[in-house]
Amino acid sequence: MAAFDIRQDFSDLVKAEIDAQCLGEDYFFHVSAGVAIAPPSNGLRLNVIIGRAAPSQLIGHPPLLYGIRLQDLREATPQMAHDLVADALDKLASLVRELLSIPGKPTHTPGR
Repeated sequence: MAAFDIRQDFSDLVKAEIDAQCLGEDYFFHVSAGVAIAPPSNGLRLNVIIGRAAPSQLIGHPPLLYGIRLQDLREATPQMAHDLVADALDKLASLVRELLSIPGKPTHTPGR
């Protein structure tokens, strides 16, 4: 059996999903591996960050980020990459809409 890099494999899946779902927007991402050495979650985990430019980046605001940690590497599947990217892009798009909304006008009900 040949060796494989689970971080690189999942990174490739995330990139392919962003490319398929981005609808022309530019996004960036990073997948890093981490080690948990405290029970009950001993072992490897993957940390995934997906981001895009803030609508106000031209005045120096930082990018918008979405992050998730996969504790169980059995979750590092094509379906998980699809679901993770869909959720991240949806949440980032909602945040952009909120940031671009008219100031002083609530865009959501707190607690929902």
